[in-house]
Amino acid sequence: MSAAAEVLSDLHLMLESPAEGAIVDDEIAVSGWCVSRSGERCAVRVRAQEHSLELPTGRSRPDVAATFPDIALAATSGFGGAFALPAGSWQISIDVRVGHGDWQLFGVRCVNCHTLEASNVIAEIGPNLDQLRPPKALVLDAIAKGRANGNGQMAAELYTGQDAEDVANYVAKAVGQTGK
Repeated sequence: MSAAAEVLSDLHLMLESPAEGAIVDDEIAVSGWCVSRSGERCAVRVRAQEHSLELPTGRSRPDVAATFPDIALAATSGFGGAFALPAGSWQISIDVRVGHGDWQLFGVRCVNCHTLEASNVIAEIGPNLDQLRPPKALVLDAIAKGRANGNGQMAAELYTGQDAEDVANYVAKAVGQTGK
């Protein structure tokens, strides 16, 4: 498993706001929680193309502490903040960093539908990626064009550019695919 896959498989993350597909005017409120089984503090960053903001973390989350009593820092795993953006339509990405590690794209959209053991995710809407074992090229194609298989419809261009490359690399490596 790649270093990025190991970092992401160590996380539990819940993005509570904004709702998937939310439309905002000039400011977006982002909130949720993130814990790492390693017990290290998680940092969370929201990105919209060239705009980014590292969100304040350490907010009290007794509900998360009750759910994960054996994980250090679960009680202060909350994050949140307001992110001002110029007028327009924006695709939001969430990045996570554990401790002093590198930022990793957290595929919030993917985990709603797909099962992928490396991300500790079980969902039943889209294909089980562990069983399908898609190579990077197939993942990129699905991200670019969307799909109408399984129990739902995957929209085209959920991720673009480097974000699409990062997601495709992560999935391909997580399922043991090498090459293109």
